[in-house]
Amino acid sequence: MLALEVRGLGEAEEDPDVLVRGLQECLAMVAAIMVRHGGSIARAGGTTVVVQFGLPPTVVPPAVSALQATHAAMDVVEGMRTLNEERLDRGLGPLQIGQAVATGDLILGSLGAEGQAYQALLGDALTAAEGMLAIAREAGPAAVLISEETYRSLGSAQRQFVFGRFGRAQVRGVAGDLGIHEVRDRLARLVEPTGEE
Repeated sequence: MLALEVRGLGEAEEDPDVLVRGLQECLAMVAAIMVRHGGSIARAGGTTVVVQFGLPPTVVPPAVSALQATHAAMDVVEGMRTLNEERLDRGLGPLQIGQAVATGDLILGSLGAEGQAYQALLGDALTAAEGMLAIAREAGPAAVLISEETYRSLGSAQRQFVFGRFGRAQVRGVAGDLGIHEVRDRLARLVEPTGEE
């Protein structure tokens, strides 16, 4: 499960059309990256996007979904650099993005009355990822944080990444302290870019 939040929209721009276009450009870049890594957008609202990995239609074990989500997050960091260069060329301010990856139990199902049902995603991984976004806001303009469970699920693939700080924090909706690792860089790619972002 990957949750991300775009920041910086509207801080310098007053024109609503410019603001909406900036958000659309960012979300189009994010969506292309997520699909390439096997993720599907479960929910998007305002400046926050939640992406699921490892659930239908493509079921994979936690070790694979953790790797997909972490690499996708690093691709978004690179995509945001390119997008910000284009924004600066147009005289617009840079955007920031915070991302949080959590691995754990998820439930995907339909809720609601007949004819009014909608797909709902619930579970510990979602709660942890969304809760970690508050910490990502404080961690920096392109923060990628992963939960301790995601870190463990990566196993030997941890060698593909450069990790920074580690700490434990209270995260809203999560019982006890949550172990959180910062991902600073990566040493390998899972998939090559296609130029779509």
